[in-house]
Order: sequence, then C-alpha cells, then structure tokens
Amino acid sequence: MIVPMKRMTLIALREDEEKVIYALQRLGACEIIPPDDEGEGLNADLFARYDAELRELETAADILKPYAKKPGLLSPLPEIEENVLNDRESRNNARAFALEISALSAEIKDIRGEISRLNQQRTRLVPLLDFGIPIEDFTKGTRHTLIRCGYVSRNNFGALTETGVALESTPLGKDTFLCIAYIHRSEAEEAQKKLTEAGFMPYELPALTGTARENCSRLDDEIARLNVEAQKKQEELENAAQRRDELLLTSDAVNVEYDRLRAMAELLESKTAFIMSAWICAKDAEEVENIIKTETDESYYLEFCDPAEGEDVPSVVTSPEPFTSFETITNMYSRPAYGTLDASPLITPFYMLFFGMMLGDVGYGLLLFVGTILFNKFKKPTGGTKKAVKMFMWSGLSTIVCGFLFGTFFGMDIDTLFGTTDVFPLIMDPMKNVMEMLILCCGLGLVHMIFGLCIKIYMCMREGDTAGAIFDNLSWIFLLVGGIGAAVVPQPFSTAFLITAILGLGLILVFGGRNKKGVMRIFGGLGSLYNITSWLSDTVSYARVFAIGLVGGAMGSVFNLIGGMIAGAGSGFAHVITIILSAVVLIIMHLFSLFINTLSAFAHTARLQYVEFFGKFYDGGGREFRPLGINTKNVRVAREDASAQKK
Repeated sequence: MIVPMKRMTLIALREDEEKVIYALQRLGACEIIPPDDEGEGLNADLFARYDAELRELETAADILKPYAKKPGLLSPLPEIEENVLNDRESRNNARAFALEISALSAEIKDIRGEISRLNQQRTRLVPLLDFGIPIEDFTKGTRHTLIRCGYVSRNNFGALTETGVALESTPLGKDTFLCIAYIHRSEAEEAQKKLTEAGFMPYELPALTGTARENCSRLDDEIARLNVEAQKKQEELENAAQRRDELLLTSDAVNVEYDRLRAMAELLESKTAFIMSAWICAKDAEEVENIIKTETDESYYLEFCDPAEGEDVPSVVTSPEPFTSFETITNMYSRPAYGTLDASPLITPFYMLFFGMMLGDVGYGLLLFVGTILFNKFKKPTGGTKKAVKMFMWSGLSTIVCGFLFGTFFGMDIDTLFGTTDVFPLIMDPMKNVMEMLILCCGLGLVHMIFGLCIKIYMCMREGDTAGAIFDNLSWIFLLVGGIGAAVVPQPFSTAFLITAILGLGLILVFGGRNKKGVMRIFGGLGSLYNITSWLSDTVSYARVFAIGLVGGAMGSVFNLIGGMIAGAGSGFAHVITIILSAVVLIIMHLFSLFINTLSAFAHTARLQYVEFFGKFYDGGGREFRPLGINTKNVRVAREDASAQKK
C-alpha cells in the first residue's frame, strides 16, 4: 500500500539549526523541500572545498584499487559504528594520506615518462652503434668535412651510391638503409643536392655528445636506475593499498556531511530563526516531533498538514513479503504516484506463476532459491539490491513448484530419476502435451488481463466514474467471458454465457462512443469494438510462457544427452576420466542454461506485466521518496538505536 504523507513546516531558532538537521539526518525520515526562493544559502566556496576533498579521496582510492585485496563475491560491506563517521582526526589523516598517494602516483608517472623518453633516445642511437662518430659531429662536422646521417629506401640505394659522395651504410629495417655521408665543405651545396635527388632523408638524432655506444651505455645505466626507483615507489603504493578502506570510509563520511550541509542550504533563514519544509510519512510524525522537541528545548513552531492538490508528493510503498520484493518490477516500469494504487501486490502472484512456468525445473529452482538465500545471508545487500535478490528467491520457489507440476529435474524426467511410476508430471509434460500447454498459457493470460480490468473497475468506482467502470471495462469482461463460455460450455448452460456476451457487445456498441455526438457515436462504438483485435494479439502473447519453457526443457534434455554420451565413452581407467569430464561438462552447461533461461524468464515475465497487464489500469508517474539520511556506499553503519534505522 502507498503510505500517507504529511507536509511538515518547522520554524525554530537559528542556534538549533545544526542540531536539528543532524538529528533528522540520523532518523532518515524527512525529505527537505527546497523553497521557491532559496536565498543565499551556504557559501559556494564551502561546497567547492567539499567537492575537492571528495575528488582527492576518490582519486586516491582509484589509484590503490588495482593493488588492494579484492573482496569475495559474498563478502558484505564492512560495518562501522555511526560515531566513526564523525571522527575529525581520522578524516584529516585520510585526506593527508590521499594527497600522499596522489603525489606518489604522479612521481611514478613522471619517472615512467622519463624512462619512455630515454628509451626513445636509445632507439634512435642503436643503428649508429657500429659507427664510432661522436653525435655532435653530425651537427658541427670537422674542419674540412661535413657529416650527414640519413636513410634511404632500398629502391633508391643504388642511385645514392652513384652520387659520388663517400658513404657508410647499414640496414635499417627490411626496406631501408641508414647511411653516413662524408662531404667536403667545398662541395657541400652540390653534394647535398645530389643526396636529396637520390632520396636521402635526414635521420633525426638526439642532442647528445659522445659516440652512440657511449650514450647507449649511459642511457642503459640511467634507465636501470629509474626502473629501480619506480619499482621502489610502486612497492610503496602497493603497501599503501592496505589503507584503502580508510579512504573509502572517509569518502562516505564527507558525503554524509555534504548531504547535511546541502539540506541546510535549502532552508530559509533569518538572523535568529530558520524555516524548514519537508515531506514525511504520516506514521513518523510523532517521532519527528519528539526529536525536534528534544533538540530545541521546545522552542519551535511545528505543523503537519495533508498534501495540497497539485503538489509533487513522493510515494512510499510498504507491503509484507513477498509483495515488497516485487516492487523491483513495478519500479522498473514506473513508481506508483501518490494517492494511486500500489501494483506490487497485484503483480506478485502472476509474476511468480509465469516465471515458474517459464523456468519450470525443480533443479534450476533449487539452485536459484538456495543461491539467493546464501547471497542474502553472506553478502547482506541493502535497498533495491536486497529486494531484487529476494524477488529471485520467491521466483525460484515458484520454479520448484512448477518443476514438480511439469515433472522435470535438470532436464530429466522425475519419475525416471526417482524410480516412481506415473507420479510426475502432476499436471502435464510440456514436451508431450504441446496444445494443452499452449491453451493453458493463453487461458492464464486471459485471466491475467481480465483481472487487470477488474482493478480498473475498482479504480473507476473509487473515483466516481461509474460509466467508465461499466461501459469501458465491465462490458469487455461480459463479452470475453460470455464469448468463451458460449464456445466451450455445453448446452443448456452455454445460453447464459451467450446472453452475457451479447450484453457486453451491446454495451460496447452503444456506449463505446458516448463522448461523441450524432452518428459519430455509432462509429465510436464500432471503433471501441475493434479493440477485440488487440485482445486477441495480447492473448497470443502469453504463448511465450510455453515457448520459453519449452526451450529451457529442450536445452536441459540436450545437455543431459551430451553428458551421457561423454560418460559412456571409453573403458577401464579411461571410463573414469570420461565420467569426471561428463560431470564437469554437465555442471558448466546447466549453469549456463540456468543463467540464460533465468534472464529470459525475468525479462519476458516483466514484459507481460508491463504491456498486457499494466496497460489495462496502471499509470505510474510517481517519484521516489529521498529523505535526508546517513547514506553510505562503501560501509554499513550500525545505528545506535532502532529509530535511526529507518530509510
């Protein structure tokens, strides 16, 4: 059900503002309503400092992430006491540590950049190792001779040798030669022209002194020294990764304080007082008032009132299990708007049924059911993740039931497996009773959609729209139920169904276009009747329940056949190996089948709810209730009292 909400208005002394906001944050029950005119609020520079602090912490945590110990798949978030978040000394130490990590990472980056630069220099010098010419001579030359270093393609090498210029050469790759040209200064211009015409291209050399061999030796020593230095700093970084949790905890602490300051920025303030407006659940009003009374020494004005028409009221939904777990499905489509109908309890039985029929295997259902229980027990997820996992848990339970109804256990016949005779399936085998299963799925789909019409009738009656309830919804129930009953129920009972169908048909034709005038009213009724085609197509959509269940069953049977073929191969010791291999292959294939068929059942069952069911009555359009609270993503906070555990 959707929880009634109240709009709270509080006026209190400015000196109590921080205490009140902190107490309400611990309670986690108030969503602050920003005023139309927010005034000055808090200084923007303060928010900038918080943003900078968060970036420092998160950047340092990201730097250390590759070296930190990876949490196990089922490892829960670490739990801390609430007062740890408010430890200012730890926060200052963590920020200083974050700056150290960023500086250390920058040093390593600079060293590696220098190593890269030196390696590039060395690469340029390697082709000159066999030439004992100082590098500076390629720029200055000697008293009478210019020395030029360049490269030429293999195709042009012959033309270069015919220029008459003194050359030394060495291969530079597969199709290139590195050449040293010795040119007398008196012939420099003419020789340079010949070299250029022969395709001689200058070879870029680093600005160094000494021979290539001397420089390579020096560069090797420098690169080795830098690598040692980088390795030491890398080890410092790896050792520092043990403190990464401090950064994550402090990041959460900063975020919590940041949220509180943001809330304070949305209050109207004078020199002596502040005004706060907030949405709260009606059931929390007394507890909120008690907290405010305690923190202000009863120096306040407090008012609770019902939401006014047109206000943007958040919606809070509360339901018992298993309905609350299926809020995940409803919210994926759209949250129910405040004051409307909560669809989660309405979709739960149908979602569980169709999911179970699609997966439809006792073995897969057991894995899903037990797996989700273990995940919840050890991982301890919260919020939407916890609801989603529980939704799969309930769906797994439904799959177990449907598996017994259809008689399959990991794709095997349960009678064959347990040695029973004609006990399973309890209703039918989808692989053998194809038409019966198809009719069952479509029939359940029709019941599903008619149930949606019944909900719409209730909604219309609640809003005082009797005409809409009868002429737009009840008329279709008469037509559909009456038509099907007349076709399948034997005489003389089918007559009553036929009369009901004719009544529904008449109501649609006469009143379907009741909002139009004149002859258009008749055409409006005919247009409404044309919707029978969408009912037919929607009913056929439920054939996907049968089709997906059939595919899953076929996959399981084929995997078992493959496993049996592997297990039956070989003899003696080889037969033992094939049995082990068969078990491994079966486990892998059935886990894959479970994953792919669970994903398919989840998506297609949700689609049936959204299109065929919700389309009959559900509007959605609500928004989530986002109270000011102690919201963390890296740790779980153990609250000091039960009231502080509210979400």
